[in-house]
Order: sequence, then C-alpha cells, then structure tokens
Amino acid sequence: MQLLDRKQRGIGKYTQLLLRDLKAGNPKLNFFSLPIKFENVIEKYSPDNRIHLFIRKLQFLMWLASNSLINMIVPQGVLFHSVDQLFIPKTDRFKRIVTVHDLIPTVYPKEYLNNLNPYFRRTYLESIKQLPKVEHIIAVSNYTKKDIIKYFSIDENKISVIYEAADPIYRVHRPHHCLENLKNKFMLSEDFILFVGGIDPRKNLKTVVEVFSEISKENRNLNLVITGSDIMVDEDPSKRKIDKLIKKYKLKEKILPLGFIDTNDLACLYNRAKMLIYPSNYEGFGLPVLEAMACGCPVISSNRTSIPEIAGNGAIFIDPDNIEEIKIAVKRLLNDKLLSNSLRKRGLSRAKLFSWKKTRRETFQVYKRFL
Repeated sequence: MQLLDRKQRGIGKYTQLLLRDLKAGNPKLNFFSLPIKFENVIEKYSPDNRIHLFIRKLQFLMWLASNSLINMIVPQGVLFHSVDQLFIPKTDRFKRIVTVHDLIPTVYPKEYLNNLNPYFRRTYLESIKQLPKVEHIIAVSNYTKKDIIKYFSIDENKISVIYEAADPIYRVHRPHHCLENLKNKFMLSEDFILFVGGIDPRKNLKTVVEVFSEISKENRNLNLVITGSDIMVDEDPSKRKIDKLIKKYKLKEKILPLGFIDTNDLACLYNRAKMLIYPSNYEGFGLPVLEAMACGCPVISSNRTSIPEIAGNGAIFIDPDNIEEIKIAVKRLLNDKLLSNSLRKRGLSRAKLFSWKKTRRETFQVYKRFL
C-alpha cells in the first residue's frame, strides 16, 4: 500500500514497510486501514482475526479523528496498533499499542505545536494524553524512549525499542546506471553534496546553505542537491528564508532543489553523492542517515539526539550549530579519498545491522504479549 503518496517521510515509510513485512511474515493475520470509503473497511474487515494495524493517512486525518467512529468500526477485544502518536484513540474497548517516532511538538512547543493549525494541535494534544494509558509503546530508538520517560513519566518496562531499517531499495547500485539516470532526469553534474529532509528549522537547511556558500568558492564544479523537503512550496515561510540565502550568496546556479522524488531516484542520489550532510537538531531516528549508509554514501551528521545511536561508527559527527566545524568536516571529506572510502565501508557495515525482517519479528513479539 502506498502511503502519503510521493511525499513519504519517516512515518510514511515506516508504515508501508512494516505492513509489507508483517503481511509477508504472518499470512494468517488480518490487517486493515481506515480509508476514505466506509465500504472498503467492511470489505477488508474480518471479525475472526484479532490483530489490526491502523495505518495513518494524513489526508484523511480529519475523518479518522472521531473516536466514536473508531469505536464503531473496531470491534471489542482486538489489538489496535497506531503507527503514529498523532492519532491514539480514546477507548477501553480494545488494547492499544502505539509507535512513537519522536516527540517534536512536545519538546519544541513554541516552534512546532503553536504553529500547527488548531485542528492538528487539538488532535495532537488529545492523542498524546492517551500515551500513558495505552498497553504498550514501541519507540524507534533509545533516545526516543528516554524522551517518552522524561516528558510522560512512563515506566520503562512499558516501552520496547524497535529500530526501523532502510528500504531494501537503498543499496549500492551500478555507478554507470545511476550516473546516466541522474544526468537524463535532473541534468545533474557528477560532483554534488546531498541534503535530504524537510525545511523546518530543526533540519538546519539554512546552515547547509551557508556552509555550501563557502565550500563552493574552492570547488566551482560542486553542486548542492536538496530533496525530501517542501522547498518547492513558495508560500512556506521557511522556503522564503532559504530563497533569500540562496540569492544573498548567488548560488541559484549551484543549488538544485528537487522537492520530493521517487525512491529509485533517491537511491541513485545517495549512490552518486560525494556525501550526505545531515546537521539536524532533533531526530527520533534519522532514516536518511541509514539510507545513505546502505548505499555506500559517506555521511556527515549531527552529534545530537538519536543520530549517533543509529549511525554508530559509520558517520562523521559535527555540532549542528557550529558552521566552522561543519565546513572543516566537508572539506576534509572532499579532499581525503582514504577517509571517504573508509566511511563508505563503515557505513555499509553499520546499515547491515538494521533490517525490516528484524523489525517485523520484534514487533510481532510485542503483539503476542497482548493477545
């Protein structure tokens, strides 16, 4: 099932891949989503099965938010897995398991919670109140688990850490194939640095542009490719700030904003990039870091929150607020082939420690505890 269309970020990818692997590994289980047409629910639902996986589709969130509707559709006694803390039903009719990816609105209320539209803000606040009341929580990293305990005083035994993994499509590809594909589709040069992520302030794209403005003076054939973000949306205030920076440093010809792209194209970008630069201030997991490493792409990443836990020895860590430190790391990686090759090998080895088969197995073990 395709979730969130092309604009899949961490949670959308997690949901799609978890469902795919759970279905493959447990063919007798019944899974249903809550789609736009009620008759589709009736068609897919079977009362003889006791495990249901709730798939959050952002475009239908207003429809899904009615607890009375959930209580009407989901029968008593099932195990209900909400794959995103943004929607946790208020009920005692069935057992609830929730996957928590991060607590960004809770950790940064001024920057994120207060900027949500009133409906989403209310949905988040009402849902998150249910977190201490659910039967079990799956955290995608130890860092996220610590945040849950810190902000909600939940017993650590009620929380299981189950890591995500990169989609198997993220792997080392044939160099010639990727190079031709990127040239034909995006008219992209051979030398580029890659940024993958949103344009919200915590992702630190502003810092990446500032660093690139200095690096590009010494590397005139080097480009910066930006993808996985809403940088194509003109009315976004963060986008306007980035545009001003690009104009200020005269980088329009050197920066390629691709917005959201297909998974195959992103895999090729990882394969051909000189490096992924990922100076995020807060992540619950940090999937792009793992995707890049699985493709043999050297990674420079933030030394904060969950990222060191996920990247291990497969990345160069930097202070995301220290522009000079980031510049030094980028220059070093551009000029030191031995270091670049070493990072590629270490990243590939690190990425192999994560798999959706393992995620699926550990998730199903949690299910079995509550059946």
